Amino acid sequence: MTESPGAFLALNNIAQAYAHGAKPLPAQVDYAPVATVICFSVLGRELAVPLDKLAELLPLQQYTVVPRVKRWMRGIANVRGKLLPVIDFADYLGGQLQESTRGQRMLVIDSEDIHAGLLVDGIRGMRHFTLNTYKSTVEDVPDTLAQYVVGGFEEPDGNVVPLFEPEFLALDEAFRDAAIKLN
Repeated sequence: MTESPGAFLALNNIAQAYAHGAKPLPAQVDYAPVATVICFSVLGRELAVPLDKLAELLPLQQYTVVPRVKRWMRGIANVRGKLLPVIDFADYLGGQLQESTRGQRMLVIDSEDIHAGLLVDGIRGMRHFTLNTYKSTVEDVPDTLAQYVVGGFEEPDGNVVPLFEPEFLALDEAFRDAAIKLN
């Protein structure tokens, strides 16, 4: 079977005609990698936590009070058949929650080292910060919170949103020891 050179030439001419008038795709030269975080508030401060460090966000769940635990350990909630310790994060840090229970939310942290619901004043939303806005030091963070902060992201107005690291909380012996010692 022989191919007709006329058909090939005709298709080639059409392709060249369209290619001649075509505009190139715009180059995306302003691309910058981003960090996706969930912003939340506790102790009157806005903080960010990497999205991949959270299992989910929940409204305050019904929980059962557990005897002989520290005050910041609110209790245990049953979330889809899994027991979840409910931690009053502000109380643990030495303060108190400022929002009504209607606005409070739980950040569910589920990793190898920690499985808990941190009760916070509220969720401010998801944000995307470009990695070039990351600052390794953050000023004006309360001492009780500073040990869990690993830098922050600078906003256009110059404010820096501290970045909360749940793994640092999991490593804290005071956090792991929720039981009240009996003599």
